[in-house]
Amino acid sequence: MIAHRPYGIEHPYATSPDQRLPVLPLAGETVRLGVVAPDAADVRCDWEADGVVSELVMTPAAGAAADAAALAGGEGHLSEAQAGALASAGALLLITPQLAA
Repeated sequence: MIAHRPYGIEHPYATSPDQRLPVLPLAGETVRLGVVAPDAADVRCDWEADGVVSELVMTPAAGAAADAAALAGGEGHLSEAQAGALASAGALLLITPQLAA
């Protein structure tokens, strides 16, 4: 199964590995697309620009220490659930070409 949540876990200071960044991209920006696919050997994304479709290959990603630190300090089941949302097993990402205007 492939999981992608454009808004991630919606934590103001932590990015989940299956998130899109920026969440609301603008023309001229590149976008980080993330997915979690623990059972997949290879994940590819079809990218269409100016009527031309190309295939982008996703690469393994690791969770950022800053994101884990943003969730640190809490106790109990909610803290554990948030930390679990940042787990990076099977995380893949790609950086898109610049978005067209």
